[in-house]
Amino acid sequence: MREEKSCLGAVILNDTRADHHFGCYRVMRVIEKCLLDRGINVLASSYVRNDWPNDRAFTAAMAKSDLILINGEGTCHHGSRHAEKLLRVVDHPARGNKPVALINALYQDNPPEWRRYLEKIDILWARDSWSAGLLRETTGRNIPWTFDLSLTEENNPRAGGAGRDLLTIGESVLGNTRRELINLVENDKNLTLLPIIKTIKNSKHNHGAIYRALRDIYIRTHTIYCKMRLGNAVFSHDEEEYVSRLLRSYLHVTGRFHAVCFALTTLTPVLAVQSNSWKIEALISDVGISSERIIDTSQLRDAVANPHAHTFSNDEVSAIESALTASAKGSNRMFDEIHRAVVERKARAS
Repeated sequence: MREEKSCLGAVILNDTRADHHFGCYRVMRVIEKCLLDRGINVLASSYVRNDWPNDRAFTAAMAKSDLILINGEGTCHHGSRHAEKLLRVVDHPARGNKPVALINALYQDNPPEWRRYLEKIDILWARDSWSAGLLRETTGRNIPWTFDLSLTEENNPRAGGAGRDLLTIGESVLGNTRRELINLVENDKNLTLLPIIKTIKNSKHNHGAIYRALRDIYIRTHTIYCKMRLGNAVFSHDEEEYVSRLLRSYLHVTGRFHAVCFALTTLTPVLAVQSNSWKIEALISDVGISSERIIDTSQLRDAVANPHAHTFSNDEVSAIESALTASAKGSNRMFDEIHRAVVERKARAS
Protein backbone atom coordinates (compact mmCIF):
# COMPACT_ATOMS: atom_id res chain seq x y z
CA MET A 1 0.00 0.00 0.00
CA ARG A 2 1.44 3.37 -1.05
CA GLU A 3 1.07 6.50 1.02
CA GLU A 4 -1.35 9.25 -0.01
CA LYS A 5 -3.66 6.62 -1.51
CA SER A 6 -6.37 8.30 -3.62
CA CYS A 7 -5.63 11.72 -2.13
CA LEU A 8 -3.87 13.29 -5.09
CA GLY A 9 -5.14 14.60 -8.40
CA ALA A 10 -3.60 15.09 -11.84
CA VAL A 11 -4.57 16.53 -15.19
CA ILE A 12 -3.21 15.15 -18.46
CA LEU A 13 -2.36 17.18 -21.54
CA ASN A 14 -2.19 15.53 -24.97
CA ASP A 15 -4.58 12.64 -24.44
CA THR A 16 -4.08 10.98 -27.82
CA ARG A 17 -7.07 8.62 -27.71
CA ALA A 18 -9.16 11.02 -29.80
CA ASP A 19 -7.60 9.70 -33.02
CA HIS A 20 -8.94 6.15 -32.40
CA HIS A 21 -5.42 4.76 -32.47
CA PHE A 22 -4.85 1.47 -30.62
CA GLY A 23 -1.29 2.40 -29.63
CA CYS A 24 -2.55 5.63 -28.09
CA TYR A 25 -5.33 3.77 -26.27
CA ARG A 26 -2.70 1.55 -24.70
CA VAL A 27 -0.39 4.42 -23.76
CA MET A 28 -3.18 6.35 -22.05
CA ARG A 29 -4.39 3.22 -20.24
CA VAL A 30 -0.87 2.66 -18.91
CA ILE A 31 -0.55 6.28 -17.78
CA GLU A 32 -3.85 6.25 -15.93
CA LYS A 33 -3.16 2.90 -14.29
CA CYS A 34 0.35 3.85 -13.19
CA LEU A 35 -0.92 7.09 -11.67
CA LEU A 36 -3.82 5.40 -9.91
CA ASP A 37 -1.53 2.67 -8.54
CA ARG A 38 0.33 5.49 -6.80
CA GLY A 39 -2.77 7.18 -5.45
CA ILE A 40 -3.04 9.85 -8.13
CA ASN A 41 -6.48 10.24 -9.67
CA VAL A 42 -6.91 11.77 -13.12
CA LEU A 43 -9.22 14.75 -12.70
CA ALA A 44 -9.34 15.76 -16.36
CA SER A 45 -7.68 15.07 -19.71
CA SER A 46 -7.21 17.38 -22.68
CA TYR A 47 -7.30 15.67 -26.06
CA VAL A 48 -4.53 16.05 -28.61
CA ARG A 49 -4.79 19.39 -30.47
CA ASN A 50 -7.42 20.66 -28.03
CA ASP A 51 -7.32 24.42 -27.35
CA TRP A 52 -6.76 23.70 -23.68
CA PRO A 53 -6.04 27.32 -22.54
CA ASN A 54 -9.62 28.21 -23.51
CA ASP A 55 -11.14 25.04 -22.09
CA ARG A 56 -12.56 26.38 -18.82
CA ALA A 57 -13.46 22.99 -17.40
CA PHE A 58 -9.94 21.72 -17.98
CA THR A 59 -8.15 24.78 -16.57
CA ALA A 60 -10.45 24.69 -13.53
CA ALA A 61 -9.46 21.07 -12.92
CA MET A 62 -5.82 22.02 -13.43
CA ALA A 63 -6.08 24.68 -10.73
CA LYS A 64 -7.35 22.04 -8.28
CA SER A 65 -4.82 19.37 -9.24
CA ASP A 66 -1.53 18.37 -7.66
CA LEU A 67 0.21 17.44 -10.93
CA ILE A 68 0.21 18.48 -14.57
CA LEU A 69 1.33 15.61 -16.79
CA ILE A 70 2.13 16.12 -20.48
CA ASN A 71 2.03 12.95 -22.57
CA GLY A 72 4.77 13.82 -25.08
CA GLU A 73 4.41 10.83 -27.45
CA GLY A 74 5.32 11.89 -31.00
CA THR A 75 4.27 15.53 -30.69
CA CYS A 76 7.44 17.48 -29.83
CA HIS A 77 9.31 17.61 -33.12
CA HIS A 78 10.15 20.15 -35.81
CA GLY A 79 8.83 23.10 -33.83
CA SER A 80 5.20 21.93 -33.88
CA ARG A 81 2.81 24.68 -32.76
CA HIS A 82 0.72 22.02 -31.02
CA ALA A 83 3.76 20.99 -29.00
CA GLU A 84 4.59 24.56 -28.04
CA LYS A 85 1.03 25.08 -26.86
CA LEU A 86 1.47 22.08 -24.55
CA LEU A 87 4.76 23.38 -23.17
CA ARG A 88 3.25 26.78 -22.45
CA VAL A 89 1.36 25.20 -19.57
CA VAL A 90 4.42 25.97 -17.41
CA ASP A 91 3.44 29.65 -17.48
CA HIS A 92 -0.32 29.27 -17.06
CA PRO A 93 -1.79 30.86 -13.89
CA ALA A 94 -3.67 27.65 -13.06
CA ARG A 95 -0.37 25.85 -12.71
CA GLY A 96 0.42 27.58 -9.44
CA ASN A 97 3.34 25.85 -7.78
CA LYS A 98 2.45 22.31 -8.76
CA PRO A 99 4.98 20.09 -10.58
CA VAL A 100 4.83 19.60 -14.35
CA ALA A 101 6.02 16.34 -15.89
CA LEU A 102 6.76 15.80 -19.59
CA ILE A 103 6.99 12.06 -20.13
CA ASN A 104 7.02 9.49 -22.95
CA ALA A 105 8.43 12.21 -25.18
CA LEU A 106 10.02 12.29 -28.58
CA TYR A 107 12.10 15.48 -28.92
CA GLN A 108 13.62 16.38 -32.28
CA ASP A 109 14.60 19.50 -34.27
CA ASN A 110 12.88 22.07 -32.06
CA PRO A 111 13.68 25.80 -31.66
CA PRO A 112 16.44 26.52 -29.11
CA GLU A 113 14.16 29.03 -27.41
CA TRP A 114 11.97 26.17 -26.20
CA ARG A 115 14.60 25.76 -23.51
CA ARG A 116 12.74 28.38 -21.48
CA TYR A 117 9.76 26.04 -21.23
CA LEU A 118 11.85 22.97 -20.50
CA GLU A 119 13.66 24.74 -17.66
CA LYS A 120 10.33 25.14 -15.87
CA ILE A 121 9.37 21.47 -16.21
CA ASP A 122 10.15 19.51 -13.06
CA ILE A 123 10.30 16.00 -14.53
CA LEU A 124 11.53 15.17 -18.04
CA TRP A 125 11.57 11.61 -19.40
CA ALA A 126 12.19 10.88 -23.07
CA ARG A 127 10.94 7.75 -24.81
CA ASP A 128 14.15 7.11 -26.76
CA SER A 129 17.87 7.68 -26.23
CA TRP A 130 18.15 10.06 -29.19
CA SER A 131 15.54 12.42 -27.72
CA ALA A 132 17.13 12.12 -24.29
CA GLY A 133 20.47 13.16 -25.77
CA LEU A 134 19.00 16.23 -27.46
CA LEU A 135 17.09 17.21 -24.33
CA ARG A 136 20.32 16.82 -22.37
CA GLU A 137 22.13 19.14 -24.78
CA THR A 138 19.28 21.66 -24.67
CA THR A 139 18.76 21.79 -20.91
CA GLY A 140 22.10 20.79 -19.45
CA ARG A 141 20.21 18.30 -17.27
CA ASN A 142 20.64 14.55 -16.99
CA ILE A 143 17.57 13.37 -18.90
CA PRO A 144 16.50 9.74 -18.40
CA TRP A 145 14.58 7.76 -20.97
CA THR A 146 12.51 4.64 -21.13
CA PHE A 147 10.72 2.95 -24.00
CA ASP A 148 7.33 4.10 -25.22
CA LEU A 149 4.66 3.19 -22.69
CA SER A 150 2.91 0.89 -25.18
CA LEU A 151 5.77 -1.55 -24.51
CA THR A 152 5.33 -1.69 -20.74
CA GLU A 153 2.26 -3.87 -20.29
CA GLU A 154 3.10 -7.34 -19.08
CA ASN A 155 1.71 -10.69 -20.28
CA ASN A 156 1.67 -9.73 -23.94
CA PRO A 157 0.13 -12.50 -26.08
CA ARG A 158 2.51 -14.40 -28.34
CA ALA A 159 1.94 -16.84 -31.17
CA GLY A 160 4.19 -19.46 -32.64
CA GLY A 161 5.09 -19.58 -36.32
CA ALA A 162 2.57 -22.33 -37.05
CA GLY A 163 -0.37 -20.05 -36.26
CA ARG A 164 0.75 -17.22 -38.52
CA ASP A 165 -0.92 -17.26 -41.94
CA LEU A 166 -1.20 -13.56 -42.93
CA LEU A 167 1.12 -11.04 -44.55
CA THR A 168 -0.27 -7.76 -43.24
CA ILE A 169 0.34 -4.20 -44.35
CA GLY A 170 -0.19 -1.16 -42.15
CA GLU A 171 -0.38 2.51 -43.06
CA SER A 172 1.37 5.78 -42.24
CA VAL A 173 0.78 9.33 -41.02
CA LEU A 174 2.50 10.48 -44.24
CA GLY A 175 0.10 10.72 -47.18
CA ASN A 176 2.51 9.54 -49.88
CA THR A 177 3.70 6.58 -47.81
CA ARG A 178 0.13 5.65 -46.92
CA ARG A 179 -0.82 5.62 -50.61
CA GLU A 180 2.19 3.44 -51.46
CA LEU A 181 1.24 0.91 -48.78
CA ILE A 182 -2.42 0.83 -49.79
CA ASN A 183 -1.49 0.49 -53.47
CA LEU A 184 0.64 -2.50 -52.53
CA VAL A 185 -2.41 -4.22 -51.03
CA GLU A 186 -4.64 -3.18 -53.91
CA ASN A 187 -2.34 -4.87 -56.42
CA ASP A 188 -1.74 -8.08 -54.46
CA LYS A 189 -4.72 -9.94 -53.03
CA ASN A 190 -2.41 -12.17 -50.99
CA LEU A 191 -1.79 -9.19 -48.72
CA THR A 192 -4.10 -7.87 -45.99
CA LEU A 193 -4.39 -4.20 -45.06
CA LEU A 194 -4.31 -4.02 -41.25
CA PRO A 195 -4.35 -0.42 -39.95
CA ILE A 196 -3.58 0.29 -36.28
CA ILE A 197 -6.44 2.78 -36.28
CA LYS A 198 -10.19 2.18 -36.52
CA THR A 199 -10.40 4.27 -39.67
CA ILE A 200 -7.81 5.69 -42.05
CA LYS A 201 -9.39 9.14 -41.67
CA ASN A 202 -9.31 10.83 -38.25
CA SER A 203 -12.33 12.46 -36.62
CA LYS A 204 -10.97 16.01 -36.13
CA HIS A 205 -12.57 16.18 -32.69
CA ASN A 206 -11.38 19.77 -32.11
CA HIS A 207 -13.83 21.17 -34.69
CA GLY A 208 -17.45 22.21 -34.11
CA ALA A 209 -20.28 19.74 -33.51
CA ILE A 210 -21.83 20.05 -36.99
CA TYR A 211 -18.47 19.57 -38.71
CA ARG A 212 -17.71 16.55 -36.50
CA ALA A 213 -21.05 14.95 -37.34
CA LEU A 214 -20.50 15.43 -41.08
CA ARG A 215 -16.93 14.19 -40.70
CA ASP A 216 -18.13 11.02 -38.95
CA ILE A 217 -20.51 10.31 -41.86
CA TYR A 218 -17.64 10.80 -44.30
CA ILE A 219 -15.36 8.51 -42.27
CA ARG A 220 -17.91 5.68 -42.16
CA THR A 221 -18.55 6.03 -45.88
CA HIS A 222 -14.84 6.09 -46.67
CA THR A 223 -14.22 2.97 -44.56
CA ILE A 224 -16.98 1.04 -46.33
CA TYR A 225 -15.65 2.19 -49.70
CA CYS A 226 -12.10 1.18 -48.77
CA LYS A 227 -13.24 -2.32 -47.77
CA MET A 228 -15.22 -2.75 -50.98
CA ARG A 229 -12.49 -1.38 -53.24
CA LEU A 230 -9.65 -3.41 -51.75
CA GLY A 231 -11.53 -6.52 -50.70
CA ASN A 232 -8.64 -7.45 -48.39
CA ALA A 233 -8.76 -4.58 -45.87
CA VAL A 234 -9.48 -5.26 -42.20
CA PHE A 235 -10.46 -2.46 -39.83
CA SER A 236 -10.31 -3.66 -36.22
CA HIS A 237 -12.97 -2.49 -33.78
CA ASP A 238 -10.66 -2.50 -30.78
CA GLU A 239 -7.13 -3.20 -29.60
CA GLU A 240 -7.81 -6.85 -28.79
CA GLU A 241 -9.07 -7.51 -32.32
CA TYR A 242 -6.07 -5.72 -33.83
CA VAL A 243 -3.62 -7.75 -31.73
CA SER A 244 -5.38 -11.02 -32.62
CA ARG A 245 -4.80 -10.31 -36.31
CA LEU A 246 -1.24 -9.21 -35.72
CA LEU A 247 -0.66 -12.55 -33.99
CA ARG A 248 -1.66 -14.25 -37.23
CA SER A 249 0.91 -12.26 -39.22
CA TYR A 250 4.20 -13.84 -40.26
CA LEU A 251 5.26 -10.37 -41.44
CA HIS A 252 3.86 -6.91 -40.82
CA VAL A 253 4.97 -3.97 -42.99
CA THR A 254 4.04 -0.54 -41.68
CA GLY A 255 4.83 3.14 -41.48
CA ARG A 256 3.35 3.54 -37.99
CA PHE A 257 5.52 3.80 -34.89
CA HIS A 258 3.03 2.12 -32.58
CA ALA A 259 2.46 -0.68 -35.07
CA VAL A 260 6.17 -1.44 -34.71
CA CYS A 261 5.71 -1.39 -30.93
CA PHE A 262 2.83 -3.88 -31.12
CA ALA A 263 4.87 -6.06 -33.46
CA LEU A 264 7.65 -6.15 -30.88
CA THR A 265 5.34 -7.05 -27.99
CA THR A 266 3.81 -9.90 -30.01
CA LEU A 267 7.15 -10.99 -31.56
CA THR A 268 5.71 -10.38 -35.01
CA PRO A 269 8.44 -9.93 -37.66
CA VAL A 270 8.21 -6.35 -38.87
CA LEU A 271 9.54 -4.02 -41.56
CA ALA A 272 9.02 -0.29 -41.17
CA VAL A 273 8.95 2.66 -43.53
CA GLN A 274 10.23 5.94 -42.11
CA SER A 275 7.67 8.28 -40.57
CA ASN A 276 7.56 12.04 -39.90
CA SER A 277 10.37 11.97 -37.34
CA TRP A 278 13.19 9.70 -36.17
CA LYS A 279 10.83 7.80 -33.85
CA ILE A 280 10.95 4.44 -35.67
CA GLU A 281 14.70 4.56 -36.28
CA ALA A 282 15.36 5.47 -32.64
CA LEU A 283 13.12 2.67 -31.37
CA ILE A 284 14.78 0.02 -33.53
CA SER A 285 18.23 1.29 -32.54
CA ASP A 286 17.38 1.32 -28.81
CA VAL A 287 15.85 -2.16 -28.90
CA GLY A 288 18.92 -3.45 -30.72
CA ILE A 289 17.37 -5.20 -33.70
CA SER A 290 18.61 -4.92 -37.27
CA SER A 291 18.54 -1.48 -38.88
CA GLU A 292 17.73 -3.30 -42.13
CA ARG A 293 14.17 -3.54 -40.83
CA ILE A 294 13.79 0.09 -41.86
CA ILE A 295 13.05 0.18 -45.58
CA ASP A 296 12.20 2.73 -48.25
CA THR A 297 8.93 2.64 -50.19
CA SER A 298 10.94 1.61 -53.25
CA GLN A 299 11.77 -1.66 -51.43
CA LEU A 300 8.19 -2.60 -50.58
CA ARG A 301 7.52 -4.96 -53.47
CA ASP A 302 10.77 -6.86 -52.99
CA ALA A 303 10.06 -7.14 -49.27
CA VAL A 304 6.65 -8.79 -49.69
CA ALA A 305 7.96 -11.00 -52.50
CA ASN A 306 10.26 -12.74 -50.00
CA PRO A 307 8.52 -12.29 -46.64
CA HIS A 308 10.05 -15.23 -44.77
CA ALA A 309 13.50 -13.69 -45.16
CA HIS A 310 12.50 -11.18 -42.49
CA THR A 311 11.81 -13.44 -39.51
CA PHE A 312 13.44 -12.36 -36.27
CA SER A 313 16.82 -13.88 -35.54
CA ASN A 314 17.48 -15.47 -32.14
CA ASP A 315 19.59 -12.42 -31.22
CA GLU A 316 16.75 -10.11 -32.16
CA VAL A 317 14.25 -12.07 -30.07
CA SER A 318 16.63 -11.86 -27.11
CA ALA A 319 17.05 -8.10 -27.64
CA ILE A 320 13.28 -7.59 -27.79
CA GLU A 321 12.70 -9.58 -24.60
CA SER A 322 15.38 -7.53 -22.81
CA ALA A 323 13.83 -4.29 -24.07
CA LEU A 324 10.37 -5.24 -22.81
CA THR A 325 11.79 -6.06 -19.39
CA ALA A 326 13.73 -2.78 -19.32
CA SER A 327 10.60 -0.90 -20.39
CA ALA A 328 8.55 -2.20 -17.47
CA LYS A 329 11.29 -1.34 -14.98
CA GLY A 330 11.90 2.08 -16.52
CA SER A 331 8.25 3.10 -16.47
CA ASN A 332 7.98 2.12 -12.81
CA ARG A 333 10.98 4.29 -11.96
CA MET A 334 9.46 7.18 -13.91
CA PHE A 335 6.10 7.05 -12.17
CA ASP A 336 7.75 6.58 -8.78
CA GLU A 337 9.70 9.79 -9.44
CA ILE A 338 6.50 11.58 -10.38
CA HIS A 339 4.78 10.39 -7.21
CA ARG A 340 7.66 11.53 -5.03
CA ALA A 341 7.69 14.96 -6.64
CA VAL A 342 3.96 15.41 -6.08
CA VAL A 343 4.06 14.27 -2.45
CA GLU A 344 7.11 16.40 -1.63
CA ARG A 345 5.65 19.51 -3.27
CA LYS A 346 2.35 19.06 -1.47
CA ALA A 347 4.14 18.54 1.85
CA ARG A 348 6.12 21.76 1.41
CA ALA A 349 2.94 23.68 0.59
CA SER A 350 1.08 22.47 3.70
